[in-house]
Amino acid sequence: MAPWAVVLLGLGLAVDSTLVALALGLRAGASRRRVAVFVGAAFGLVHGVLTLLGWAIAANVAAWFERFDHWIAFAVLAGLGLKSLLEARQSEEAPARELSLLTVLAAAVATSLDGVAVGFGLALAQAPVGWIALSAAVATAVGVTASFLLGRRIPEGGRRLAQVGAGLLLILIGASILYEHLS
Repeated sequence: MAPWAVVLLGLGLAVDSTLVALALGLRAGASRRRVAVFVGAAFGLVHGVLTLLGWAIAANVAAWFERFDHWIAFAVLAGLGLKSLLEARQSEEAPARELSLLTVLAAAVATSLDGVAVGFGLALAQAPVGWIALSAAVATAVGVTASFLLGRRIPEGGRRLAQVGAGLLLILIGASILYEHLS
């Protein structure tokens, strides 16, 4: 596969994760760079690993996994979106919450399921996956870190509106994944 195609595929795989990280950054507690780097690294690692995993187990479970992966992604993203909408209804004086490891990992897995599908496809096409998994991991880590930090920089006055927008966007991303797989 051409290097430009590897980079574009990695960037394409990182888009959902980057948007979700913006929403997580809006509702995160303390704005520390190390938290953003941790979130970015977690998303990037999960994306790369799930792409490799999809490639490794392609033929055996592809049909079984494809039956429900979109439902998992939709449920997690819609749940995060609804949580964001509910938190936006709370008073602006309410303190922001620290992100839990479970929240970060659930969001990372939900937005990385497309990597599993890409890994499946590459294996079935007998194409190498290493550079694509690395490209997806790096693009995801960088995009997620930047988006998370951006979410933290939105002024308090606009945070509620941004949180509503992010919640709706998460639900929309989940719904589009579901629609894409069901149509």
